[in-house]
Amino acid sequence: SRSDITPRGGKGLPKLPRSFVSENADRAWRILVETNKRIGSFARAKRWREALSTFHELTGEDGVPGPDVISFNNLLTAYAKAALWSRAIKCLGGMRDVTPDIIIYNSVINACARSGKWRQALEVFKEVLESELQPDS
Repeated sequence: SRSDITPRGGKGLPKLPRSFVSENADRAWRILVETNKRIGSFARAKRWREALSTFHELTGEDGVPGPDVISFNNLLTAYAKAALWSRAIKCLGGMRDVTPDIIIYNSVINACARSGKWRQALEVFKEVLESELQPDS
């Protein structure tokens, strides 16, 4: 029936009541939003270690969501403010299950620029040009 949702994997698995799925999705959404706010606050305060520690709370396990594009952007902003270009590039390269957008690339380029790493900034920009994304003007 429409009131039941079959979990991923389909056949042979029990159907969960829509209310159960909805409550858990709402809880996961609230966790993600609140965690992203905290990461962003730490980034604005130039407290990259706390931003990173909070980012790692998004495990993707036990009802806790994994990081989304906003989580990554907030962490990359913290790295940019701290001129941690190598961490920013490593973070970009390690993104799984999240497709980087132009804001993500801009944050990485900003981290490289603040560090005086123009060659690395140009390499990231080249990656943007080779992707389907349109660079900001």
